[in-house]
Amino acid sequence: MSSFLNPLLNDDNRLFTLTRQGGRPPSAAVSIAVVFVVLVLAIIPGQLLGHIVLLTRDGVPRLPIAMQYLVEPIIRNLTIFPLIYVGLWVWLKVSSKRPFRTLGLERKQVFRRVLRGAAVAGLMMAATAGLSVIPGAS
Repeated sequence: MSSFLNPLLNDDNRLFTLTRQGGRPPSAAVSIAVVFVVLVLAIIPGQLLGHIVLLTRDGVPRLPIAMQYLVEPIIRNLTIFPLIYVGLWVWLKVSSKRPFRTLGLERKQVFRRVLRGAAVAGLMMAATAGLSVIPGAS
């Protein structure tokens, strides 16, 4: 397991190199505070916007109930995540003076990196689901 983590935590890792391109790397406490503030500032307006899209002024769902349950998480994600990205981008530009690409969003081998990231995300979700099945939680 440690041989798997060594390249990820090595100082020569590409993401660490990109991070050092900025003016000043943030401390862990500042990073946690920024994440908290961005989430709070994104979730509240995002939820309100999602509420406006999903419900009428009287609070009645705009869609049939069966469809509402399917569409609601999609609408909530579409109204919240862009605000999170904007908040992160603003923090990167203002505080760290880093371009957005230093988060690892590079143009080299995009398709290969997207597939690898999707595969890792899929494996993580499968592991989480599998671990919840073992004790009978799912």
